[in-house]
Amino acid sequence: MPQSFNIYFENLQVNQESSNLDNPILSNEDTSVSFITTINEPGDFYEFSFDVINAGTMDAALDEIIKSGLTSTQEEYLDYTARYYGERDINVDDILHAGYKERVVVRVEYKYNIDNVPSLGNISFSFGLNYIKRDLQKDYGEETWSIDYTGSEHTFTVPKTGIYKLETWGAQGGSVKY
Repeated sequence: MPQSFNIYFENLQVNQESSNLDNPILSNEDTSVSFITTINEPGDFYEFSFDVINAGTMDAALDEIIKSGLTSTQEEYLDYTARYYGERDINVDDILHAGYKERVVVRVEYKYNIDNVPSLGNISFSFGLNYIKRDLQKDYGEETWSIDYTGSEHTFTVPKTGIYKLETWGAQGGSVKY
C-alpha cells in the first residue's frame, strides 16, 4: 500500500467570548488561517480554534510555526499565543501521528497594565503550521540485531516504538517418513 501525506485544518470556530466575532479564513492550502479583527483596550482578545488533521498514512513532524502580519507597535501591546487544547505548548518537532488530530487554540490579547493605551487599528495577521513527513531513520536511527541459532525459540523485545523489518532464516528440515 502506498504511503500518503495529508495534513489540513478543519472545524474552525471563533470563541464566543471574543471581543468581536469576525470569522477567520482558512487558506487554499488548508494549513494556515488569516484573520482581520479589532482589539480596542487592554483585556480585549480575539480567539479561535481548529483541528489539525493527519488523514495520511505517515506520521508528520511540525517543522515551522508561522505567526505573521503584526506591526511592531501591535507586537509590543499584544500577546499572540497558540497552544494545543488543554494549554499544552506547540513546539517544532511535535509529532502528529497518522490518523490522529489535535485541537489548536490561537489567541491575540491586548496586554493588561498599559499606560497611555494606543489605538492599534485593524489587526490583520495569519497563523500557520508547516508539517513535514516524519523521518523515522533520523528519529530512531538504523540498527541491526543478530540472534545466533540455539535450537530453540527466541523472544526479542523491541527497544523503541517504530517500524521494524524482520528477516528470519530457518534451517532446512530433515526427511519425513510415512
